[in-house]
Amino acid sequence: MKNESKHIKLDKTTPEVRAYIYQQLNDIEHMIPKGSAIAVSVDEDKTHQKTVSIILKTVIGDVVVSSQSTNIFAAIQAAKDDLEVQLSDISSIIDEDDVRSMALDQLLKNKYLH
Repeated sequence: MKNESKHIKLDKTTPEVRAYIYQQLNDIEHMIPKGSAIAVSVDEDKTHQKTVSIILKTVIGDVVVSSQSTNIFAAIQAAKDDLEVQLSDISSIIDEDDVRSMALDQLLKNKYLH
């Protein structure tokens, strides 16, 4: 038996679901790298299992997280939590690169070590 899913456009969801998605994304906005684009997809299969996917396009690559639940709010929360973990990892990489870049800039600027 094939378990087909249908894509639910966000503008077809209830205002409460859209507001919850925006609230969850707003909670982690400070972690999202500047210049990133974000998209949210909601799919539902015949058993009413909802899959929420969040796609974040950053300058260093794309991050895609998904979560499933029969409760749409639980699926959104779980996807946001997964994205938060991924963004934390990206943040540490970017911070390390920034520190490395600043050190190299100082070396090039001063041309000697103190």
